[in-house]
Amino acid sequence: MNAFIIKLALRICYFTASVIWGIMTFLQYEKKGSVKMTVYNSIQHFRDEFSLLNECQQRLDIATFRYDNFFIFFGGLLLVFYALKLKSEDWKDKPKSFWSPILTVLLVAGLVYMALDWSENYCFLKAVKDPGFDFLSFKALQLSKWATGLVALGGLILIDLVVFINWRRILWAIFGFLLITLLVAGSVGLYNHSYPICSACKK
Repeated sequence: MNAFIIKLALRICYFTASVIWGIMTFLQYEKKGSVKMTVYNSIQHFRDEFSLLNECQQRLDIATFRYDNFFIFFGGLLLVFYALKLKSEDWKDKPKSFWSPILTVLLVAGLVYMALDWSENYCFLKAVKDPGFDFLSFKALQLSKWATGLVALGGLILIDLVVFINWRRILWAIFGFLLITLLVAGSVGLYNHSYPICSACKK
């Protein structure tokens, strides 16, 4: 694949994922006044926690799951194109024959992460709609999602640092992600102040 196309696709995925993450950050902050990531022991555990939320909080949670499906798509492709970009770099005297198979494994891990995260969101939404729905390996699914995603992202960043010493690019990418997230979350918050997501959200 052309190096220019890979870089362009990588930047599009990076920007889009950052924007969506900003929207989800606002939704979760608005729900309880803080951003909290939870691993549920079972579908019933999630259902019990969800039932304790008021109507507005439930709507915010459901909206988060739906936006998260888009984040998974662009975030997963971000991992894939990051791996492809590293493969397309000028390796010069660096041992590409050693690192290339590892990059391939990390690329596949990015795709596996997408499948696991989509499956998790499916379970969340299914549990809300269907009181009889259950999935015995739900906790393992969640832990596998986090493990696969973190290994893929961490591995790619590590190779970028160790092989190409691109620490400045990585720091700028982290700074840009946080900046876009804060700007989007703040903008959505201002919009929501004038046009609340639901009547129950009015303060």
